[in-house]
Amino acid sequence: MAVLAAAATAGALSSPAAAEGETPPGQVPGRVEFPTHCLAPQEAGLPPADGPTTARITVDNPAARVGDTVTVTFSVISTPAVNPLPADLPADVLTPTGRVVLGGALSGEVTVVGAKRNAPVEAGGALPAVTMTGTFTVTAPGEITLAPGGYTLHTSNLLDLDTTCAADAPPVRDPAQEPEPEPDADPAPSTDPAQTPGPAPDTTRTPATPAPVPAPARASPTPSPSPTGPTGPAPSASTPPTPTTPPATAASPRAAPTNRGRPPVPGRG
Repeated sequence: MAVLAAAATAGALSSPAAAEGETPPGQVPGRVEFPTHCLAPQEAGLPPADGPTTARITVDNPAARVGDTVTVTFSVISTPAVNPLPADLPADVLTPTGRVVLGGALSGEVTVVGAKRNAPVEAGGALPAVTMTGTFTVTAPGEITLAPGGYTLHTSNLLDLDTTCAADAPPVRDPAQEPEPEPDADPAPSTDPAQTPGPAPDTTRTPATPAPVPAPARASPTPSPSPTGPTGPAPSASTPPTPTTPPATAASPRAAPTNRGRPPVPGRG
């Protein structure tokens, strides 16, 4: 016996509470809400639309056996997607398609398609609710879960345009790929004096100014001692002394000339 859980949560497989008839108070069986990222057609020139999609997933046979075919209904009650045209969108020009994700005893996807049916939409207004259906065959016993996938809203007025919406579940990060935290650039000062670092040494070297070098003082010539005797090398014991030359006798003054032979000059009276 295969039990179908039609109440799905965004981006994950649901619990079988709704399929078992245990609907939580205030909730509709199979009704879910999930974050959605919708891309407008490139021709529209509109930015992406983000917001919740309210939907409901139901099955026609919750107690299907192996080999049975089950019909799935995927109803989009509200969507963040808007009219891609700058003009009003007439009735019955919108065709929806979507996916329902299988889990549990089965895996894979169910393609669901809706009829071309819609109420008129004004320019810039939100696109209306749509209903899509699809089928799958039970191939294994056990619990089967269903979760909403993406959906596309095709409009065929003036231009054929597709607005695609995908379930925007937050990604699960791998702790092994988490970057290491960077150290705090300004840590709090430590109150422990033993752990308080001293001032960082100055690594910049200031060139020392060379001290002026005094000019060398000029040495005064040492006066030679006055000779007290004859200069020259001392006489050797084996060499006879050289006789000294007697000093020259000073010339006597020349005598005044006499009037020898000349007559005397008579004196003046």
